[in-house]
Amino acid sequence: MKKRSVFALIFSTLLIIGLLFGFKYWNEYRMARSTASTEAIKSLTISFENDKDGNPKTVFEYGDGIVKTRELVSEHGGELFVDVDEIDCNKVGITEVTYLMTTTDEYGRVFTNSETVKYEVKDRKAPEIKLDAEKIELEWGEEFDAAANILSVKDPVDGDLVKSDDRSKGKYIIESNVDTEVSGTYTVTVKAMDSNGNVSEAEYEVTVAEKPVEPEPETEGGEATSSNNLESEFNGKPYQIRVNRAANTVTIYTVGEEGTYSLPFKAMICVAPINMDCTEPVRYYTGAQWDWVGTYGDVYAQYATQFAPGTLIQSVPYNSPVSSDLRWEDYNKLGSNADTYGGIWLTVEDAKWIYDNVGSGTEVLFYDDYSEAGPLGQPGAMHIDPSSENKGWDPTDPDSENPWR
Repeated sequence: MKKRSVFALIFSTLLIIGLLFGFKYWNEYRMARSTASTEAIKSLTISFENDKDGNPKTVFEYGDGIVKTRELVSEHGGELFVDVDEIDCNKVGITEVTYLMTTTDEYGRVFTNSETVKYEVKDRKAPEIKLDAEKIELEWGEEFDAAANILSVKDPVDGDLVKSDDRSKGKYIIESNVDTEVSGTYTVTVKAMDSNGNVSEAEYEVTVAEKPVEPEPETEGGEATSSNNLESEFNGKPYQIRVNRAANTVTIYTVGEEGTYSLPFKAMICVAPINMDCTEPVRYYTGAQWDWVGTYGDVYAQYATQFAPGTLIQSVPYNSPVSSDLRWEDYNKLGSNADTYGGIWLTVEDAKWIYDNVGSGTEVLFYDDYSEAGPLGQPGAMHIDPSSENKGWDPTDPDSENPWR
């Protein structure tokens, strides 16, 4: 009995010692596996190439070609897998790339880690516009092609852009209001847009010289018609209107002591018809009047007085029957001849004076005198700057909203 007790004690002691050693071994094994796991996970890191600012390079310029996504990685742990091999920089947009790293620890366990990066291809380069000259000077009436001063319109990627009448991607337009029959300074603007919507502009200046003085032709008698032999007998009307077509001047006459229209009363600068034969005086008489009326060429006249069928003494034309919609290009023709459809164009102030003071049946006499505008000379007229915000208004218009006044 005593021997059994001793044996049991020894067995129990050995069992306890074995359990203690087993627990110690298992704990060390567990700790070793945990450490291996931690080290494996920590090894699965990745870093990328940086741009010039020290940030990961994730934005590329349109047109840079093909970028290999693996070449954007500077360092990585484990074995690397990439779901997208290339970024096509010939297409604007965003590409998501997932980088997957794997490793196996000493116990045969597989660990993974991944990182998804958004890469963007941007087009940040606008088209380049090259001009031959920044300033061009033209003679009055000289032929002008706005596109002739453009050397090239190119996009760094798209290449040469195409000229168009409307603004759209991959094209360029030219904005020009140059009228070589109206002296002054104009601005021509070239606007370009590449296939991705980047825009650029370039401007150049065009100056049109004053109209040269026309030579003075002679009539069949060898002398220019003079305003001194145009007097008419008093016909009951307070005024006579004489139009010196050659000098683009209107002179209003009243009755003198001798009973003829011999006293010059008022002078007006005008645009007279270019294609009218006045080597011999031509007479008409005034008729109907309108404060606004539509005329030839789909334009409108303010303060119009008819002197022949369909022919008017009127203001410079308007695009619409609105005081702020003046055809300023035609206003700048005052003092020169133009295709007026046979009519006479005046400032609003002068057209209104005739509208208010000259009744029906008043004589209108056309003649050519290249030597003298008239006894009162030719009044001046303001030149409207094409770039002015007020160019839609006649500077003489008495309208209270006229910004010139």
